[in-house]
Amino acid sequence: EGTGGGGCQSSMGIKFRRLAAQIEALGGRAGGVGLETHAESGSRTLTAEKSFEPGEALVRVPFLAAINLRSALRRLAGDQRDGSRAKPVTKGGLRAFLAFCKRNQGVVSPEATITLVVALQILSEALDSESSLAQYVKLLPAPRPPARLAKTVRGPPMVHPLLFAAEALEETQNATLCAAVAKERHMLQFIYEGALCAESLTCEDFLWAVAIVRSRSLNLSLHGDVGGSGGGGAGSDGEELQCMLPVIDMADHSAEANCSIRCVISKEE
Repeated sequence: EGTGGGGCQSSMGIKFRRLAAQIEALGGRAGGVGLETHAESGSRTLTAEKSFEPGEALVRVPFLAAINLRSALRRLAGDQRDGSRAKPVTKGGLRAFLAFCKRNQGVVSPEATITLVVALQILSEALDSESSLAQYVKLLPAPRPPARLAKTVRGPPMVHPLLFAAEALEETQNATLCAAVAKERHMLQFIYEGALCAESLTCEDFLWAVAIVRSRSLNLSLHGDVGGSGGGGAGSDGEELQCMLPVIDMADHSAEANCSIRCVISKEE
């Protein structure tokens, strides 16, 4: 299944509609938007499929559907209780992974822990054919071989410096970027060899999952807007919350955006 062509567009459209239905089943709203695939480039655009009034919400994602540290801890703890449900991601479970990171703080930066744990959730969901997030994972930008998940995740190819070949990274002519990527790859390789399950996934899978979390997470303010016309970042009295938001994270970026994101805490959630 390639990134272009009518068959791929139809397949992606079906997966997206299933994902939208899941969001709505949780009390969200996603029925008025669709995912358009551009045949020539393989890129995708989140599009409105009906008219919306100014200020009307196009998509609502309930907190239950958000992917964050809380959801990752819940998922990984569940995997540890029921190892037969999906292939193991770590060698000894969640506690062993966190203990490994703590023991090796000279190599594993503490500030990276949240990203790493959420990346483990993405890997766990991708390895579980019965996962409730199966439709979302299949729509994500895909890793390239030799990543084992290249056969499971079928979005357009993932583009991120962590995944660049050495030659491509050098072509950026950015010594600071090259050094930062080399340092992070060294850390992730160390974690993969010491704490992850090589029988279930490759180091390329792990790099891909970290790149996915880094590129698709949004830092939301509980008291303000993020991005678009709403402004830039948490308000002075707002608490910041890092989340991946299915459907919303498929929207394009633009310097002249006509939409914004608002995080609202309600009694229902």
